Amino acid sequence: TGTSLLAINNIVKAATKKISTKYELKD
Repeated sequence: TGTSLLAINNIVKAATKKISTKYELKD
């Protein structure tokens, strides 16, 4: 459903942000 998709999207964004911060990637 749209709700599940939104939750997954938020998790992916959070994970991406953590990875970017961890490796100090500047995009």
